[in-house]
Amino acid sequence: MLALVSLLLGLALLVAVLIGHYLAARLADERDAVAEARAALARGERRWQTLVDHLPDTTVVVTDADRRVELVGGTGTLRERIGDSVGQPIDDLSGPEDGPMLRGLVEAALRRVEQHSQLDNGDEHDLHALPLVDDDGGRQVLLLARDMSRELAGRRALAETAERAERIFTDVPVGVALLTLDGELVSANPALHELFYRAPGTLPGVHLSDLSGDPDDPAVRRLLENLRWGQGNTRTEWTVRDANGDLRYLVLEGGLLVDGARDEPLALVHVVDTTDRRRYELRLAHLADHDPLTGLANRRRFDAELATHLEMCRRRGPSGALLMLDLDHFKEVNDTLGHTVGDELLVVVGSLVREGLRTTDLVARLGGDEFAVLLPEAGREAAELVAAGIVDRVRTHARTLEGVRRKVTASVGVVMIDGRHGTTGELLASVDMMMYDAKEAGRDQHALLDRAHQAQPRIGARMAWNERIENAIENDGLVLHLQPILDLGTGTVTGAEALVRMVAGDALVLPGRFLHIAEATGLIVRLDTWVMRRAVELLARLQAVCRDFTLEVNLSGRSIGDPDLERTLVDALGAHDVDPSGLVLEVTETAAVANVQVARGFAERVSALGCRFALDDFGAGFGSFYYLKHLMFDFVKIDGEFVSHSNANATDRAIMQSIVGITHGLGKRAVAEFVSDPQIYDVVLEEGVDLAQGYYIGRPVPVEEFLESLLADPAPYDTGR
Repeated sequence: MLALVSLLLGLALLVAVLIGHYLAARLADERDAVAEARAALARGERRWQTLVDHLPDTTVVVTDADRRVELVGGTGTLRERIGDSVGQPIDDLSGPEDGPMLRGLVEAALRRVEQHSQLDNGDEHDLHALPLVDDDGGRQVLLLARDMSRELAGRRALAETAERAERIFTDVPVGVALLTLDGELVSANPALHELFYRAPGTLPGVHLSDLSGDPDDPAVRRLLENLRWGQGNTRTEWTVRDANGDLRYLVLEGGLLVDGARDEPLALVHVVDTTDRRRYELRLAHLADHDPLTGLANRRRFDAELATHLEMCRRRGPSGALLMLDLDHFKEVNDTLGHTVGDELLVVVGSLVREGLRTTDLVARLGGDEFAVLLPEAGREAAELVAAGIVDRVRTHARTLEGVRRKVTASVGVVMIDGRHGTTGELLASVDMMMYDAKEAGRDQHALLDRAHQAQPRIGARMAWNERIENAIENDGLVLHLQPILDLGTGTVTGAEALVRMVAGDALVLPGRFLHIAEATGLIVRLDTWVMRRAVELLARLQAVCRDFTLEVNLSGRSIGDPDLERTLVDALGAHDVDPSGLVLEVTETAAVANVQVARGFAERVSALGCRFALDDFGAGFGSFYYLKHLMFDFVKIDGEFVSHSNANATDRAIMQSIVGITHGLGKRAVAEFVSDPQIYDVVLEEGVDLAQGYYIGRPVPVEEFLESLLADPAPYDTGR
C-alpha cells in the first residue's frame, strides 16, 4: 500500500514537472509571438506612416471620438501648417472661419456619415471625412485633405492659354482658318470673313477654292498638295477678286496641326492681304520709269526705249523719227504765277503732246519743261505733222492763260532716224540742236533734220563746235582763268572763281560760245569733270600761298549727282594736299530747283567730303525762295541782274536787300556778282553783302598771272577807303 502511494506520488510529481516544462515552453512561445506581433505592428505602422507621409499633396488626420488628433501625416501646405498637433482638438487646426466646418465634418463622420467639402485657407483643399470603427466599438474619423492649389493653378493656366489662343485666332488682323487636307474650312476667324465680305460664321463648311470662284484654283491646289505631301510650312501667292470685283493680292501660308482626337490632321492656314503693299510696289515700279508729275515716261525709260529702237534699226534698217520740244517763256509762268501753275501747265502740255499719237509712240518728260517723242514708224511727212500739231496745240492752249505777259509756245526739234547716229547720245544731241535751231529761228515752230538738210548752216556749225569741244576735252585744249573775290569785311581777296576758256591757236574762246552747245550735246558733264580735276590741283597751289584761300567752281545742272564727276572729285581731293573747305561748288538756282532731291543729295555728299556749296544766280527764278529750306548751301550768289543797276534802280536794290536779309537769317554768306564800278561797290557794302566780284574788283586773268599777284601780296586788293 505504501509502495503504491509512493508510486502515485512519484507519478504526480513527474506529471507536475512535465506540466511545468510544458507551461514554461508555452509561455516562451507566447512571449515570442507577442514580440513578433509587436514587431510586425511596428513595421506596419512605419510602412503606413511612410505611405501616408508621401501621399502627393494630401494631408491625413485621424481623430478620436472627442475630435482630438491621434495621427497626422501626408504632404502639402495644410500638413506644413498643422505640424505636430497630436492631442489637440481638430477645431484648433484651422482659423476661426474653417474651424466650425471641420468640426461639423468630424461629427458627421462619427455618426458614420461620409462627408465631402472644400477648404480655402489660403490654399484650396478638397476634404473627405470617413468614419472608422474598430472591433471594440471605438470610433475614429479619417480626414483626407487634398491640396488642389497646384492642379487648379494648372487648370487656370491651361484655360488662360486656351483663351489667349482663341483671342489670337479671333482678333488677329489677318485671315486664319483651320481646314481639312481636302480644303474644307473647319473654322475661320472674323478677319477672314471680312476679307471676303462674308457674314460671321458662314465660312465653315466652305471649300477654300470657293473663295476665289475657281473650283480648280491653282494656288489652293498647290497649297493642299504641299500639305498632303508633308512639306511642313508652305507658302504660295493667291490672286482673287473679292465680292466687289476688286483684284486682291493674297499670300497663303499653311502648316499641319496634329490633333490626337482626329483621325486626320488639320491645316492651319494664314491668309495675308498684301494688296496695299503690292500696289505700293507697283507704284514704285511705275515711278521708276515714269515722271511723277505728268505720268509720262521719264528720262531713264526713254533712254532705254530709244536704245532698244536703235538696236532694232541696226538689225532691220533705220526707221522712225525723234522729236524734242521745249516750252518758250516757261520761266515767266513760274516767276509770275508760281510753280503750282507751272506744274499744272506741264501736266496739260504732256496731254497735248500725247494727242493724236499711236499706242506704239512714246512720250517722255526729260526734265523741267523739256519733252521728247519717239515715233518708231513715222516718215518725214508724218513726223512734221506731229511736230506742227504739237506747236499749234500748245499755242492755242497758252491763249487761255491769264497773267502771262509773253505767250507760252513750243519749239520742236525733229530728227529722222536714218542710221547715221550710232548711240542714243548722238541722236539726242542732234535733236536738241534742232530744237535750238527752232528757238533761234523765232520760236513757236519746228525745225527738222534729215539727209536733205545736212548742209543747214546752223546744224553744221553746231556739229563742228561739238567736235571742237570734244577734241579740247580729250587733248587739254582748255584752260582756267581766275577772277578774284573780295571779302568786304576785311577788304582783301580771299578767293577766286575758276572760269574755263577754250584754246584756239593764239586766241581764247569765251564760254558763251561753246557752253550751251556742250549742254545740248551732253558733253557738259565731261567738261565739268575736266574743270573739277584741274581746279583741285590748282587749289593746292593757291593754298600753298594762302592756306585759307577758296576756289569756286561752276557746275552744270546735268553734272549734279553724276557719279563720274563725284568720283573725280573724291580722287582729286585724295591726290592733293588741300583743305576741302576751300573748294566751293556753284550750282545755279534754276538747275537746283529743277530737281531739288538730286541737288540736295549732291550737296549732302559734297558737305560730307568737307567741301562747300554755293547757290549761284539766286533771284533769277525769284519765285523759288520756298526752295531755300530744301537745299543745303553755304553761300548765296545774288544774280547780277539785281546788282548791276542797284545803284540807280530802287527795285533792284530792295530785292538785293531782301536776299541779303534772308541769307544772313539762314546763317549763310551773300556774294554779289557784277560789281563793275565804285557806285555799285558802295551799294553792296552798305547793304551788308559779305563778298563781291566783278570788273571793279578784278577781271579774270590766267592762273600764272593770278598766282604771281597772290605771291607778291596775299592781300592784293585794297579799296583805298
